[in-house]
Amino acid sequence: MKTNRTLGLIALGAAGMALATLCGVPAQSQAAASFTDNLDQNVIRSSLTKVHSSVRQAYLFDGNETSASKKELSREYAMQEYVAAAGGGRPTKLLRSYDQIQGTDKLWVTADGDPVEMPAVDGRSRHTFVFNVDPSGNCKLAEEAMQLVEAKDIHAAATDHTPRLAPAGEAQAGATWQVSAADFGFAGVMGVEEKMSETSVSVTFDETRKDDAGRALAWLSYTASIKSGYRTVNEFDGSETANFSVEYEIQGKAAYLVGGHIMALTSTGTCKAKGKAGGMDCTIEVSWTMSRDFAYGALVDASADNGSEGPNEVSDLYTVKTGAVAANEIVIARAGSISRIQSFDPAARKISKTLAALPKGYNFNELALSPDRKRIAFRSNGNSTISIAEANVFVLELESGVVNQITPSWATNEGITKPLDTGKTVTVTGRLVWFDDEKRIDRTDGLYVGWVRVDHTACFSKIDGTTGKFRLENVPANTSIFIHAYASLPNYTNGKSRGYRFLPDGKAMAATVLLTGDSDKDIGDLKISPPAVEHGYGSPSFAKGGDVVCNRYPGSTVAIVGYPKRTWKEQEVDANLGLLTGAMAVSPDARMLSFVTDSSGGKGSLHFYDSRGKEVWGTALAEGVEVSFSSQGAWLADGSGWVCTAGAPGWLGKARFGLPGLLYAAPAQKQVTFARKWPQLGGYTCKSVALNKEGTVAYLVFHFTDEKGVTYGDLWQWDSTTDTLSRLTNLGDVLGVANIGR
Repeated sequence: MKTNRTLGLIALGAAGMALATLCGVPAQSQAAASFTDNLDQNVIRSSLTKVHSSVRQAYLFDGNETSASKKELSREYAMQEYVAAAGGGRPTKLLRSYDQIQGTDKLWVTADGDPVEMPAVDGRSRHTFVFNVDPSGNCKLAEEAMQLVEAKDIHAAATDHTPRLAPAGEAQAGATWQVSAADFGFAGVMGVEEKMSETSVSVTFDETRKDDAGRALAWLSYTASIKSGYRTVNEFDGSETANFSVEYEIQGKAAYLVGGHIMALTSTGTCKAKGKAGGMDCTIEVSWTMSRDFAYGALVDASADNGSEGPNEVSDLYTVKTGAVAANEIVIARAGSISRIQSFDPAARKISKTLAALPKGYNFNELALSPDRKRIAFRSNGNSTISIAEANVFVLELESGVVNQITPSWATNEGITKPLDTGKTVTVTGRLVWFDDEKRIDRTDGLYVGWVRVDHTACFSKIDGTTGKFRLENVPANTSIFIHAYASLPNYTNGKSRGYRFLPDGKAMAATVLLTGDSDKDIGDLKISPPAVEHGYGSPSFAKGGDVVCNRYPGSTVAIVGYPKRTWKEQEVDANLGLLTGAMAVSPDARMLSFVTDSSGGKGSLHFYDSRGKEVWGTALAEGVEVSFSSQGAWLADGSGWVCTAGAPGWLGKARFGLPGLLYAAPAQKQVTFARKWPQLGGYTCKSVALNKEGTVAYLVFHFTDEKGVTYGDLWQWDSTTDTLSRLTNLGDVLGVANIGR
């Protein structure tokens, strides 16, 4: 299998070079080749393993078979080894992680019957084991695994390391050497109790060949003969339950990158065991084939001095005239004591400039950088005191330092929008009612945490929890206003209150009210109709022509805002998506729009729409891939592909964690893949993503919540060409990173 390049991003499920690919490549010079088999700290070795085995078990009586059964086992799984600590080029602490192990088990109860087929079950699936490693390479569990992992699976994980076949230093073609049992690392098929007694492993350097990329690969062949024993006893009375002598014969080939690590491995083998099981004489015969492809990367979590820039305190919106963001810099949003938008140099790992800041209590998030790098669109709760939207979208003009508010519909694109002022105010009264399902009547009592406000104004009033009445003062007269009312409702059973519904399911949106004249007005009853929810605007994208496209959440309504010249249009893309949608982003040519649906209620899905709102392609995600309404998407610069923050379920020791990852989709080809996930970062979540122009580097914001409930956020960089993930910041308060266009 060749390295799988997916439009600039590398999917590393199996990025090694399979032997079959290179069999027809002419041999190169037979000069000496250098090898290495060392794994230093922070190295990640990924492998894709495919194995098929056939097992025949027969019971004997006076040397004759009385019954026989047959099994065929097929497995395919991806595995990662992360070197958490090393000494002398060998791991001393290792994290070994398994992806979902797929396959089938076939069992023939009788020789002439049909097989019973069932899915493979393996407790190693989606689990990360932590091992301490001794100088001989033997792994010992450093912390307990989850309770559902059986001893046989822990034993298999401990012995599943890659064979170390390379010689020390250089070797000439034709050279032969011996490998120890520990370095060969063969995992037996019998069980935990199997003990090796004799081992002979011989390796021969056959030749060097070049692959399609021009890399020199050194080809090794190997043979192994192994003798072992297997004995088990009853845990209660100590009586013997099984006792076997076992002999293995194995042969295979391996390819090493000259001067580097193992790249591919294949093997075939047979196993013959003879002994007693349950007091009966028994023979077991096993044959198998196995192939493994390897890829290498690194996870570097070293702290860095990122410097600081800009004011430490602000009392109002702060901006500076900076000009366009430099081509070598990216833009990040931070929280902390004050919220900031800053430019950042990833090569130097330094903050360059503070572009904007807000006082405590307000924030920047969901950033988009315009293609000319002169504007930043962002989501913020700034100016929220005059809006019923919990957040709105703004545009920062970097050359002038001006911030223009562009949502909601009454925004002007000219500075921060002011409250509505008609020159005359009136008082508006009314009453909030709710429907009691049990008594089948409208009620006004029992309302909790109720309030009412007028959009585009600072008019706000609490609702009386007994009468449901409210009073709004200083409401602009002679205009249409939009009133929003909210209350948490009592929870009744048989007419008795069981407390309150603290979830936001008791809300009402009143119709627009036209206030004619200059007199006060009673608008009567507003009826709560749950489950209405808070809404806001976010996920801005710079579309072709300068328009800014935003998501009116929750749901899949988009607001298309003309910018800088003001136009406004709202469009429902797909009402069937429901409320829990995320990752909205517009392609650079403005022809395609993306959404994902949350995985919490089952399988998540991704959807792409054209500019008219017609679905181009949608698909459910594979098991084990998780997205959410807070996922963030970003397009490649040429519009050919799209990435999305994602995750996967997993276990680290006894703790269940989410694993951060990155989803990749090519809508034109209708292909989706889990581009990468990092089991070593169990408990982290991927919150924001941006790509470089070539699509080879992804900038990611990871969040981690410690045992005290404190959340830390930092910027990371994934270089897909080398599969290296590196932490760029040591700030702890990074919220998001801007993608070009978004």
